[in-house]
Amino acid sequence: MSDEEAQQCHATGLLNELREKRDELLKETDWVGGTDVSDTLKAQWNPYRQALRDITENYTSLEDVVWPDKPE
Repeated sequence: MSDEEAQQCHATGLLNELREKRDELLKETDWVGGTDVSDTLKAQWNPYRQALRDITENYTSLEDVVWPDKPE
């Protein structure tokens, strides 16, 4: 395996770790999509959930990620 291939594998692994953590955080907020959740509450949580979905567009590993703040 070349150095370039090794670096690519490492980068892919880091991105996969980031996705796994992101997916855990999204799963914790799946309740927001329920039919019994008010529109007000959904409006508070949807930007957080979208920021989590978009996290891999701005970060490539858990080492440098800045997680969005959960609504209160």
